[in-house]
Amino acid sequence: VLGLQNESGQSCLTTNVWWDELRLLDANDNMGYAWNTSAQLKLAEFGRISAGIADQSADFHQVDERFNTSRSSTLTWNVTGEFAAEKILPKWMEDKGTKLPITISHAESLINPEYIVNTDESISVAISAINAESIPAAQKQQIVDSINTNNNTLQVKNSFGANNIALRFPGSFFLLPAFVNRLTFGFGYIEGFLRSPEYQYDRTWSWTGSARYSLPPLPGLGLQPFTWWGNKTILIGPYADWKINLLPSNVSFAIAATRARDNSLEQLSTLSLPPEGSLPSDTQAVLRSRVPLINRIFTATRGIAITWKPFEGGLLTPTFDYSLDVTSNLAPLETEAVLNQPTTYDINGNPIYNYDSVY
Repeated sequence: VLGLQNESGQSCLTTNVWWDELRLLDANDNMGYAWNTSAQLKLAEFGRISAGIADQSADFHQVDERFNTSRSSTLTWNVTGEFAAEKILPKWMEDKGTKLPITISHAESLINPEYIVNTDESISVAISAINAESIPAAQKQQIVDSINTNNNTLQVKNSFGANNIALRFPGSFFLLPAFVNRLTFGFGYIEGFLRSPEYQYDRTWSWTGSARYSLPPLPGLGLQPFTWWGNKTILIGPYADWKINLLPSNVSFAIAATRARDNSLEQLSTLSLPPEGSLPSDTQAVLRSRVPLINRIFTATRGIAITWKPFEGGLLTPTFDYSLDVTSNLAPLETEAVLNQPTTYDINGNPIYNYDSVY
């Protein structure tokens, strides 16, 4: 019911009324559900494999929620493996303290909305209407697939990591205990794929490698200028062992490199087309503006860390930690014709990765 009341006191009133019609047809009493499960397989001392899956319908909501605000069904699952790979290395390496931890994971997520994005049109109703049309079956299937892929969100992620790798070798050759056995390495690789109402595809990958070297314990070179007055001297005796350390207690050097790439293409629905009646050239210009976007990252970092306790045995025993990192941007190297290979595309507009694009 819409009613108007004239409070101006005038007998004749001219005005405009805008009314947004909102109809409540029926209450949503559809039953929702959600479930999840997980499992773990232990491989003795070698490692473990964990897996989990969760499913939630569009009408499910938490106890403290009145309804599901996303109106989407969600299915996620993942598998993760954690392994102590040093167990398969020779026993003499493990006895020296070799560490080779490896983590591998895969995860997928699929979100299916109940309604077409930015509308109140049910996807199931739209698909039923298309199936009722008298058009070829192949064309029907193509339209149905287009509706599903343009509205759902699919995310896939793979990762591989090996951090704090310490390879220790027995031997008395001076380079082994002083250099090789004091090195620590790390490596990580992540790749992902995303398809959503915003992106037709968004492919990402990145890798990071690092190495760290810690100097052997430095000799305890220091000065004790007050030992001559002895520990039993009144007031100042307790500070007779006050020591000045001339060398830091720990010095380490590190290098790292990171390279990543993000290749994405937005959906046609994200474009703002010119108003009806515009020139065809204006529409074509907007369509041509939809091109793949590529974001590149390539950096190298060098660093040093120093720990120094300048005084010991006195009233104060401070410890100073100093670190310096210098990062260089190497992304311009990827635009060099010799180092960079252009990305090619198939007939559907999806990139065909070559060696440079993947690694």
